[in-house]
Amino acid sequence: MRRALIFALVAGCGGNGPGSSGPDGASADAASCVTTIACSADADCAAAPGTRCNTALPVPRCQPLECGGIGTECAGPEFCSAGLVCFDEAHFGEAATIYKAGVCTPPGETRPTCITRCMAQWRPDDVLDPCTQQQATTLCQEVCAMYPAWTDACENYFTRFNANDFRFRPMFCTSFSCPRIPVECGGSNASLPETCPP
Repeated sequence: MRRALIFALVAGCGGNGPGSSGPDGASADAASCVTTIACSADADCAAAPGTRCNTALPVPRCQPLECGGIGTECAGPEFCSAGLVCFDEAHFGEAATIYKAGVCTPPGETRPTCITRCMAQWRPDDVLDPCTQQQATTLCQEVCAMYPAWTDACENYFTRFNANDFRFRPMFCTSFSCPRIPVECGGSNASLPETCPP
């Protein structure tokens, strides 16, 4: 059994770690981190220590953590190599939903989508806590430059949610010492790190 398990892990990983290259110098393909062990939940991966069930794959498989390279499918950031985030462009910052699958993405590539979603909360006619367009733009740039460091604001409250599963709430510029924009995770508000744009 142990020999079969080792073979399954090695066969799935192909001997290539995150960011490694194949014989032709190309990056390891999307399957380089996936074992041959099918799963539907993390409990199915108990026989393969260090793996969890990556339900984002077309056929869910047990996958070593922090293994997925750029562009590989992920059910959460734990499946991506260090420095990458599990990014779901279609749902990022729009709604609190349970584990939308994404792809492992460098954080910098998420910034344009993050800023677009953030700026969608700016209302020039907001009479309660109005922000100028310049304040809103600077606020969104600063908040999105910190992504994904602030995603703990969601994950600490709701472990079933990942970094895609939040929505920006309305901006505040006049009632606080610093302009700010909170996020909503699963129906409850969480505070982002406070920013003080000039």
